[in-house]
Amino acid sequence: MTHKPLSMFFLRGLLRRCLAVLLTALLGGVVLSTPAAAQQGGRDVVGVTLGMTPDEAEAVLKARNPDYKFVKVFWRGADGKASNAIGKLGAALPDGPTDRINTSRRYSRPEAVMVYFSATEGRVYAVYRQVFNKQVGVSASELEAQLTKKYGSGELSQGSYRFYRRMLDAKGQPNAQCSHRGFEWESAPGGQSRGCGLSVEARFSEPMGPDTYKTFETWMMDHQAAERDSLALQARQQALAAEAASKMQGAARANKPGL
Repeated sequence: MTHKPLSMFFLRGLLRRCLAVLLTALLGGVVLSTPAAAQQGGRDVVGVTLGMTPDEAEAVLKARNPDYKFVKVFWRGADGKASNAIGKLGAALPDGPTDRINTSRRYSRPEAVMVYFSATEGRVYAVYRQVFNKQVGVSASELEAQLTKKYGSGELSQGSYRFYRRMLDAKGQPNAQCSHRGFEWESAPGGQSRGCGLSVEARFSEPMGPDTYKTFETWMMDHQAAERDSLALQARQQALAAEAASKMQGAARANKPGL
């Protein structure tokens, strides 16, 4: 069999086809990898990210809106008095000149954000946000699209309220059991579940029309951080109780009234 040398034009055409196939494969990989990464979902509410320190969270909120008024609530120390550790950081827009931003909730504030910090790690583990607009309201369908884009596909439901929910287990898989108890401006987060990861919930209330609502609220909670904090607090309390019992026993032994 006689082998003919390949022409230069044929080689150039073959090279172009190979490069085209390679480029398509590479671009296909980029396109496919983006939704996979997006499925992990965001871990912040208005820029306040889970795991932030109080200073970091406050800086984010001040940059977001210089008109925010702040309130801080501190964890109690072992002596029962307020410590230097921040437990809650609230930022809100007053609903009028008489609204002094404190730990009391007012539903008519245009916007309010409450950030919760763990007692042992001192980092963000939950965020609550409220938006209220009685003039024009908010579009539920538009915000649901934004929620899905930011956090990932979630459960949508409509009844007395309209909800978006995305509950994940510790491996990042959807699990409807990984919910939290409702927490707002005043109440603390609760309902952390072992084996759960991130829970995000948004609620629309006070309808003004088929797709328009006065109030929009968002909750986010890191169950794993909350569980770590709960276990660490229990261990700390047990250690304090054991220390107090030991001191009491020592005092009792030292007291020798005689027989």
